[in-house]
Amino acid sequence: MTENGPIERIPMSDSAQVVIIARHELTKYIRGRRLYGVLLIVIVLALLLYGFVLPGSYGGPFAGSREEFLHVEPYSYEGYPGYQSIGFLGGSGIVPGTFEIAVNGSELPRSEWLYVENASVVLFKEDLSAPATVVRALYDFAISPDQFAGSFLDFLPVIVVICVTVAGADSLIGELQAKTAYLLFPNPVRREIIFLGKLLGSGVVGLAAIGSFYAAIAVFSYVALGSVATHLSLSFGFAVLFLLACLAFALAVSSVSKGTTGAVILTFLLLLAIFPMLEEAGTAAGVKTWYLPTFAGDSALYALQFDYYPHDASGPGTASQFYPDLGLSAIVLASYFLLLTAIGMIVFKRRDLSF
Repeated sequence: MTENGPIERIPMSDSAQVVIIARHELTKYIRGRRLYGVLLIVIVLALLLYGFVLPGSYGGPFAGSREEFLHVEPYSYEGYPGYQSIGFLGGSGIVPGTFEIAVNGSELPRSEWLYVENASVVLFKEDLSAPATVVRALYDFAISPDQFAGSFLDFLPVIVVICVTVAGADSLIGELQAKTAYLLFPNPVRREIIFLGKLLGSGVVGLAAIGSFYAAIAVFSYVALGSVATHLSLSFGFAVLFLLACLAFALAVSSVSKGTTGAVILTFLLLLAIFPMLEEAGTAAGVKTWYLPTFAGDSALYALQFDYYPHDASGPGTASQFYPDLGLSAIVLASYFLLLTAIGMIVFKRRDLSF
């Protein structure tokens, strides 16, 4: 009571309650060092890829100058009349305008040879296939920013699965197993609000992880190549959609599980093993598994090729190769997020406290 009458208490809005629960969930991850652990994994993985894995797969640094001795054979194919021999290049990523040819130590005039970029060969107007003839190519090379970013993003599913497993798989069932639900649920907060708050808190952890990964890609790409993939931001958008779909899946699993161990193992196996195995089985059978979240999530990788997007290949006598359609994949991932969020919320609302 006050001099002017009773104090009017304004109920807290649902959105404010969601933010409070998310903040407490995030505080739990920080105090439990889960957030730091996830970020450490991401940073260490990015450093290992940049420092050891990718240079090894590309056979050296990402850019520089290269000297290469060519294996030359007589040219007997159609398509380029007037050329007598052909030299085969082993390197790739040649920078236009830097290519030079030397024969037995002397530079060969540009008019005497032709570099065929899409075939990685050099055609010569004279026959240089004699064993005593030494043909040497000198050129600058640099892998494209799209190739560079794509090599990192091959590991994006692993990072997303780690995030949702650590931050989402045991988020709900952990409250029951640790008996903290007996303190949380009697409060005047609807379970839907609790579910959404945990979803938001776990999403912040996942977003911090993949945001750090993409930031590392951009920094390393600029340091190594002086530029960044054109559609890296589009790829990041699909990565966020994939994260949300997987996080909703993890929370749905957590809402029906009997224990944290089962929730973690089931989430990890389904997203990292079983769904990819179904993709491979579908490809072997000539079936495009566009409806699987992991297949749609590959859009984060292929979005880098937005300007020269690959086409599906399938048919009798042909090894099938399927690529996610970007528009359809966005719809699939958003649908997984909305549907699984609704299912998980309904199950969590109806679940009793017994464990």
